[in-house]
Amino acid sequence: SPVIWTTIATGKHYEKHGINGFSTIYTKFFFPEIRIIFPSDYYSSMVKYALRKIHLAKEEEIFANASMRKAKAFWNILSEYEKKMAILGWYATWPVEKINGIMVSDYFIKKPYEGFKYGEEKNLADFPKLNEMVYPVNFIRENYKLIKWPDSISKEEMEKFLNFDEKTWYFFKNSDRVILDNPFSVFKFAYSFDATVRNLGEKVIKNPNFDLYSLYFVGVDATEHSFWKWTNPYYFKDATKKEIDQYGNIIGNYYSYIDTIIGEILKLTNENYTIMLISDHGHEPVILPEGSKRGWQTGGHTLTSPDGIIVLWGKHIKKEKKTKLLRPSVYDITPTILYLLGLPVADDMDGKVLAEAIDKDTLKAYPVRRIHSYEHMNRRKSKVVKSEMEGEVKNLLKGLGYMQ
Repeated sequence: SPVIWTTIATGKHYEKHGINGFSTIYTKFFFPEIRIIFPSDYYSSMVKYALRKIHLAKEEEIFANASMRKAKAFWNILSEYEKKMAILGWYATWPVEKINGIMVSDYFIKKPYEGFKYGEEKNLADFPKLNEMVYPVNFIRENYKLIKWPDSISKEEMEKFLNFDEKTWYFFKNSDRVILDNPFSVFKFAYSFDATVRNLGEKVIKNPNFDLYSLYFVGVDATEHSFWKWTNPYYFKDATKKEIDQYGNIIGNYYSYIDTIIGEILKLTNENYTIMLISDHGHEPVILPEGSKRGWQTGGHTLTSPDGIIVLWGKHIKKEKKTKLLRPSVYDITPTILYLLGLPVADDMDGKVLAEAIDKDTLKAYPVRRIHSYEHMNRRKSKVVKSEMEGEVKNLLKGLGYMQ
């Protein structure tokens, strides 16, 4: 996910943007304090071993974050051209960057789930280094009540997704973090994350002075990782009828919930908006090896899984029904965003403008323009840093089944 979402944000292959997995092993020198990545070969391994033996450096795992990105994202480019935007919850946006607008990192929205115990009074002072999580900080200070705290989720809210018995509700209500063998803890995290993004998104979209709004939702992915066993029990012979009756509709119900959010957001737009709905991949049931420690994690995505989706409509988009895109890819999103906002597409981007989706009059009046690169303008320089939330992020990834 961090690889693909960074590709979507930059229009570039991971070798260009620098994020190549959920985490990266760096060699950290003690003096001066710098981090580098050695190639995976015999001689590099020997050098790393020698550095460790003489106590000059150590190996350090760092989870994907914005400081590791080597290429500009579309929000950097748009800021340079004085376009105003709101980026809410996008993967690997900690530490936040000073953009022309608002950025709320995924770490800020994850923090309420992994950092607090039930019954505690919660306030912004509990967030470490808030200025690294939200830009500008005053945005969240003014909208603090829009956070959906996990322990504020009611049973009535959840019953639109699945049928709770007393035991299931107990596991759900008392989950204060993602737990490996508790899919309800995953669902609770996903719902609270998406509800917070929804609340903040509806707030900012009411401000007409922005050129772009981006809302990132995690719940469809999280529920499909966790609940395929009961949604499609044909593949999972140990699913009981009681469990199927209780949990079998949760994936479909969550899709309906996200559809409702999209509908509510669309009501806040008008004919001058262009809408892009995208995912980074599809999903399908996954049969894990017998004895796997992730027995409940029954959904996933591989190279043979269904494709992700992209839907475009609104201003400048063809009005013909069922216009098919010609092999669109995650590389094409940023070039298309730049084009629709009147900017040239860079030659060093690996994608293209999705011209087949754009109406002919627009293409004729505003042909696609090119620029060699955006990287030479205010060249991106970033020292790789490690978050205080690394342990919590690792726990989340384990709970979602991405790590052992």
